Amino acid sequence: MKIFGHEFTGIELIIATFLISMLYPRIKLHIQLLMIQTNPSRKLLNFIENLLSERKLSSISNIVFLVLYFSLFIVQSKYGIKFIEYQQQHFNLVGVYGFVIGLLSMYGIYIGFLQFIVGDSDKVRYLGSSKIKYLTDTSIWYQITQTKPFLVILFLTIFCPLLIINTSGELQDNLIYAWQTSITMLLWIYIFLIGMSLQIIRILFLIKGKTDSGLESIIKTSISNKYYSLFRKMYRNKFNNEDLQLFFSVLKFDISKVDTQSIGFFLTKVFSKIDMEVGSKYGEFKSVRIEKHSAGESKDYLYDDYKRFISEKWELLSTIQKKINWYYFKKLIDQDMNTFNLLVAETPKVFEEKKDEFEFRYVLNNQIGNVHYYLFDQLIEKAVSDSIKMEGLYEDINNNTREIQFKSAIKNEKSYLLQYYAEVEKYKWKKIFNKYIFTESKFDLPNFSRYNNDELYSQAVFDYLTSNHGDLKETLFENKKLEKLISSMNKKYFVAYSLYQLFYPDSEEWNDNTLYFKRKLIRVFNCAEEEEKKELYISSAKIVAKTHINHRVTFKVLTTIYKDREKQIANMDYYNQFDYSSISPLKILFIQAIISSNNKYSHRIVLTKQQTENDLRIIENLCKEFLRAVDKIPKIAEFEELTNTMEYLLLAISLNMKSLVYDLSIVSLLYYEFIITYKKRVWAGNLFFESIEYRGEGGTSIILRSESIFTFFALKIIDSSYEEYFENKQFLDAFKTSGISILDRKDITLDEYIEKIYERLKSSIYGKIGKASLRQLSIKLEKILFN
Repeated sequence: MKIFGHEFTGIELIIATFLISMLYPRIKLHIQLLMIQTNPSRKLLNFIENLLSERKLSSISNIVFLVLYFSLFIVQSKYGIKFIEYQQQHFNLVGVYGFVIGLLSMYGIYIGFLQFIVGDSDKVRYLGSSKIKYLTDTSIWYQITQTKPFLVILFLTIFCPLLIINTSGELQDNLIYAWQTSITMLLWIYIFLIGMSLQIIRILFLIKGKTDSGLESIIKTSISNKYYSLFRKMYRNKFNNEDLQLFFSVLKFDISKVDTQSIGFFLTKVFSKIDMEVGSKYGEFKSVRIEKHSAGESKDYLYDDYKRFISEKWELLSTIQKKINWYYFKKLIDQDMNTFNLLVAETPKVFEEKKDEFEFRYVLNNQIGNVHYYLFDQLIEKAVSDSIKMEGLYEDINNNTREIQFKSAIKNEKSYLLQYYAEVEKYKWKKIFNKYIFTESKFDLPNFSRYNNDELYSQAVFDYLTSNHGDLKETLFENKKLEKLISSMNKKYFVAYSLYQLFYPDSEEWNDNTLYFKRKLIRVFNCAEEEEKKELYISSAKIVAKTHINHRVTFKVLTTIYKDREKQIANMDYYNQFDYSSISPLKILFIQAIISSNNKYSHRIVLTKQQTENDLRIIENLCKEFLRAVDKIPKIAEFEELTNTMEYLLLAISLNMKSLVYDLSIVSLLYYEFIITYKKRVWAGNLFFESIEYRGEGGTSIILRSESIFTFFALKIIDSSYEEYFENKQFLDAFKTSGISILDRKDITLDEYIEKIYERLKSSIYGKIGKASLRQLSIKLEKILFN
């Protein structure tokens, strides 16, 4: 046989083939190195890698076996090679079968060896694969023994001698060459099987000594290559459902074989090569594929297809989330996010199509919306149970924010992309805040003394609070988590949220949160210089003016409030400019008192001798609102910067007591009594008595219709200055009727009612009652009401 001009004999061909078989692993390695060095085309590289892959080994084994077999057969036929004398008188059939049985016995020893290693195969597993089985499955000689042609040559080895002695001519010669080839192949294969067995024994010793890192490295590579091949097929078929389902059904099956501790590491190996190639500019997966049709061209974006792939991926991984180590879980998420960032960088035009939500195109199957949001949702579910994990997330968000700021500064990225990525980081914070407020998880909020970019964080807190806690229904003293979240903002955004709360949702909403924001704002503004204070307020006002209340609480309104914070008001028409804003004059006075430190000993409103009806109406409403505020938060009466003005007005005008006692509770009635009695120096008893007197044609009657006025006089039962009223039979009858009616209506006992009064007055600044006086009050009331 001539090859490259050289005439090869049969024996030379056999030796050459034998040597090639021996050196096959090295030849394979050098081919791979040559491909790396010469950088062949991607298609050629993929073809060769696919040809040499373990997945193709079974087919290759069949081909190699048949090629070797027929090559040997042809060589023997051409050169008439015969190992023994085949004439019947010389052909010792017994001796021949003795040789055949001996040959087959060697394979019996090999089978015994296989049975031996099978017993240990499951004890030495790595990433779901048996190391021993991997060694046998990746041996071409072992694979040859699993082929049908191998079984055929076993058959020929046994039956050919019988056929040879019973035939003649060309048929006999062909049978002779077939038998000799079969024997040669069996001997040849056995030699390599012995080599494989010795290699397995050597590796078993390495495994027991835990020094088989080389084998483990090969298994890891084989896992990556296996799933990369499946993904490549999926890409070629445009991610049809069958290929998607096949990929993840194979993955699900393989995961079931991996021990729990190794699942995370296994998954990183499954997706490592895929992630690297999908996100690479020079990878084989194009970010845009242009398809030509009769109607024109259409573009298929890899982003859309990979989005479906990610959806399927995390649908599966979410079912085993608890089994995946946090380190690897986060690594998988981070890699997916990075891959999508690279895809966006490759195809920014896709982003322009729907840059508002980043949902580029409609995906028929498993649409997951914003990918970055979706991936972070997966991550946060795993992290919330551990403060250390959350700290890691904070650090990542901080680093991402810093990178966005850096790119914005050097302007090397499109602005709308940077804006989008900033929104992604804000979304992450909002998701964290939601988990912080509404779950039982014990993780802490970030401490921004460690970070230098709290602007985006504070903006995220502000947006989250105005969207989810715009109208605070509970007091911050009761919800410490919410209070801590509010306090975590920087000064600018904290002031903005405080202004937002104080001016919205309604000017009449006075509660303990009002005092909270008052106290915090005073601390912020008192620590600032005048210019710094102005800059802080204006920057905060700009933020409020961008919220959903900007249709009434405008930037102009907010700046006017600041500019006029120390202005004295003589004409109440001044407040007409705020009518459309629905901000009451009292709220304006309250805010101005907080941001100004120069009005503690003065009053902001100055009454002239000629007050218009509009002035009197506004002042009366202002006074009533203030007294209602004292009802809800008695401690506001201690805020001198506001009370100096309000007490001045309360002393200067006369309020309609008949309507006042229906409008106010006992707390503000006692406060109003204190102002009249101790600041105006007029005994207030007559005012309160007049509020229950009703003059008619039949004379004067006394009616205690409101609970607050009844409670007022009930408290005065132990005050000697009110003794004359309780000696008045008409008043006493009205008082007794009203008292019984109130107790019946509330369905409570006298003691329960008195206890309620005590609790109500505990937080009051004026009119508190001690427990000793409470007992005295109880005795006197019981005597009046029930005797």
